[in-house]
Amino acid sequence: MRVKCVMLKSLRRRSKKVFIVGLALLATAFFGLAIDFTPVRFITAYTCSNRRILSAIESICADRENLSGTFCDELCNLQLEDVKCFSSHFQKDFVFEATLGNGEKVIAKSFHEAELSQPEASSSKAFTRKVKRDVKSKFLVDLDHKLMKKLRFQSDGDSAFTFKSEAEIRQLHTAIVNKEYFWSRYLEAANLLPKTVGFCGRFYAVERLDVIRPKSPYDVDLALKMLHVVDGFQTETEQLMLCDLKLDNFGLSSEDGGLRLLDADHLEPFEKISSASCSSEKTCKNLLRCERKCDEKSRMCRVTTTNLQLTCKDVFLKWQRDRLPDAAGILQKAPKSILDVVNLCAKTSDSSKAAEIKRDLEELLK
Repeated sequence: MRVKCVMLKSLRRRSKKVFIVGLALLATAFFGLAIDFTPVRFITAYTCSNRRILSAIESICADRENLSGTFCDELCNLQLEDVKCFSSHFQKDFVFEATLGNGEKVIAKSFHEAELSQPEASSSKAFTRKVKRDVKSKFLVDLDHKLMKKLRFQSDGDSAFTFKSEAEIRQLHTAIVNKEYFWSRYLEAANLLPKTVGFCGRFYAVERLDVIRPKSPYDVDLALKMLHVVDGFQTETEQLMLCDLKLDNFGLSSEDGGLRLLDADHLEPFEKISSASCSSEKTCKNLLRCERKCDEKSRMCRVTTTNLQLTCKDVFLKWQRDRLPDAAGILQKAPKSILDVVNLCAKTSDSSKAAEIKRDLEELLK
């Protein structure tokens, strides 16, 4: 009860500020004053309700015995403080910041209600077959016992493909086929995405990242970190495209200061988005910043941009910001020797030249 009261007090304190914050932001926008909205997801709390979050948690936890996940104790026992609700995001009904009982700051998100799974398979064996097919189709990854244990936060002694109820099967299926949740667990060792704290029902939690504040007039350290992270999404066996690559979609880990991709909703396997059939250029639609063209020989939509090219164009040369005009990129005011290579990088879509350009750029930045 004490914990719940703490959370409710936090919610009340937050609601009292809502009207004042809203008026201040509206007045600022009206007079055209410049405000740092970086990234927007940490500023737009006034557009949603903390009370809706509490209501959703209570509704989900009413069926506590059928819930699955390692985040259920904190969520259902309301071991959350300093709750701050953020505006709705792509395919998420709720996004909010909270502090756990151990002092860890997290961002909790819910799967979109329309995304909640109703898998036809109700038995463990049937569900296992289905979820393996879905993971292979959506992520081009083979789901084995080791990966399944990681997705479920299981220890070595647990059975990866044993489930206690149909409700647990539905919850697991929803989590596993969710892009952001899947990639954060699958790529955990690479430190490219926020650490996943756990999941419970339709909610999951990740570490809260710190806001990026680029140094002026240009930021060499941040540029090197960006090159390192972007390079991590391409390995010898697979390549993942960052189709919504922009500075606002990155943050800094408070644990090691490393750069992380905040939003994996538009992280796509290169092979998957380069395999759609086409009859003409009109049939190949771009996926946000990932441009595609119809290859005349193969009649396939081929991706014609690289992650490095997008980094140079949309981060180093210009800073694309949600709901605000573009600003100078983090290397736009760098010396001419650096800027020449960045401009070449922004114009080069040939993946065979990317490694050489990246090496030249890193040498100039170090």
